[in-house]
Amino acid sequence: MSALNIAAYAVIPARGGSSGVKKKNIRELCGKPLISYIISAAKKAEFVDKVFVSTEDQDISRVAQKCGAEVISHNPALSGNESPSFFVIQNATKFLASREDSPDIVVTLRATSPLCPSSAIDEAVRAVAMNPKASSALSVVRAQVHPDKVLIISETGYLEYYKSDTSEKQYPKRRQEFGEVYVRNAAIYATRTEIIEQGSLWGNSPVPVIMSKENSVNINEEIDFVLAEALLRKNLN
Repeated sequence: MSALNIAAYAVIPARGGSSGVKKKNIRELCGKPLISYIISAAKKAEFVDKVFVSTEDQDISRVAQKCGAEVISHNPALSGNESPSFFVIQNATKFLASREDSPDIVVTLRATSPLCPSSAIDEAVRAVAMNPKASSALSVVRAQVHPDKVLIISETGYLEYYKSDTSEKQYPKRRQEFGEVYVRNAAIYATRTEIIEQGSLWGNSPVPVIMSKENSVNINEEIDFVLAEALLRKNLN
């Protein structure tokens, strides 16, 4: 148990299949398996007591164990292309409860976030531990496009503002006139265990952990590997 007097376990869902990049979770990035980066960050986090990888894939299991994570095997049915990863986290939570090893906070991390730092993981755990009203802490990054600037193509083929209350007189504004808005970067979800047991990954009162654009790289396509490798090499240099 950490200095915060709570138990926080990291759970990394990692399926063998991938619709975008084959076997991406263990594909090499700068000479190391992709999943090794987030396992390392979790193990270095001061407020994370244990690190688990939940998978149905034997190759991922071997890599995860070699990197120092404990493996939870889940049913392959939870790893389909259309299967929400929440059910993997809920299954891991039930597994831990079955062996009487339930943490206070479950920290969901993504193998596809190789630049996520330990400091952000600690910040998320601390944010929940220090705020009894917080159901969770979610990592976010400043959105590159404000909702008032988003356009859609109408059924008749014309461009329209996505927000119906955005008038032509209000736009264009200078970039500085728009307030800051954020989007989830999918890197960190630090959630009270009871919230997951109730069927939600973040509950009704999540608090933010703001991450930089650089640390928010999320690998889904080939181009993301190129970007992540460039940033990692830059950090190494």
